Amino acid sequence: MIYKDIAKNIEKLRKKLYENINKYGIDSKEVKEISVKLDDMINIYYSNIRKRRFNIVKYEYNISYNKLVELTKKNGKFPTIKKWDEYAKKYNYLTNTSLKYISNLNWHGLRSKVINEKNYTSSSE
Repeated sequence: MIYKDIAKNIEKLRKKLYENINKYGIDSKEVKEISVKLDDMINIYYSNIRKRRFNIVKYEYNISYNKLVELTKKNGKFPTIKKWDEYAKKYNYLTNTSLKYISNLNWHGLRSKVINEKNYTSSSE
């Protein structure tokens, strides 16, 4: 179920919940059953949104990281933070701060990872 369908179902359940509150009272069995279903739907909805956001962040990270590898190969050296951030801002890539946060590495750690990858792909070509 995609998140738009889930949102529609949430709205239907919300309306049904209010109807049943008016009809049976807030502490009724019918209201509690709908409330549990509504809670489940809301949890599914937000779980899907979190996954989608994570996928977008991961996608942007991979694009930026691959560009960092490509620039390192092209220039023969890993860029400084200042050089990378200038390039990233000019061409809409993630800055060093975002790359470090997402990768859970500092700039030196990213440098090591890129250089290892660069050396590995160079030797396998």
